[in-house]
Amino acid sequence: MICLLYILTLSILLIEEGIIWFSSLIFDKNENNVNRIMNMAYQIKIFESFTELVERYAPQEGVNETSIENVGTYKISENLARTPVVDIPALVIVVQGRKYCYVGDKTYDYSAGNVIIMFFPMPVEIEIVEASPDKPFLAAGVLIDLGRLADMLLKIEREDGVSARTVSTDPSGVFSTPMSDNLLDPAIRLFESLAHPRDAAILGESIVDEIYYR
Repeated sequence: MICLLYILTLSILLIEEGIIWFSSLIFDKNENNVNRIMNMAYQIKIFESFTELVERYAPQEGVNETSIENVGTYKISENLARTPVVDIPALVIVVQGRKYCYVGDKTYDYSAGNVIIMFFPMPVEIEIVEASPDKPFLAAGVLIDLGRLADMLLKIEREDGVSARTVSTDPSGVFSTPMSDNLLDPAIRLFESLAHPRDAAILGESIVDEIYYR
């Protein structure tokens, strides 16, 4: 009888410990999910703020220059059929809408949240598939100065002691990647500086260098 009671008591304790362990596991998992969701919501909010900045400095259709040299915006309010153009070297951050760029047999997706870097001027075909007057295709751009890029690579090489390479290994000279926080942060600061002419004049070029570095 005593043995039976001991086994029963031990079983109850093991069950209780199992419930506690399982509950803590579920709680930790839920907590991680909540943190992940909160982080995603924060990133979306920050990106929306950047979109508003880009829209503010895109008052007219097509290319809009800013007070910082080689920094501008691009706005198109209607879809565009596949059209041949010559693109220039630039880093483009798409904040709204979607555009396709065709280089030979490759297709590059210019959609919100993507960064496209073109290192050389080249003939391409473009097609804008998501744009409207209420929600135009919007992008921020920094023209690439190859001499400036080479200087940055030399600085990195001196610091690291190894030969620095650009991120693109694509022979077409086009590189596409999702937007990162490391690039979004200086991009926001760059466009925020435009509201203050002195900030833009003093800080603008150094922030462009930071974007080259990123």
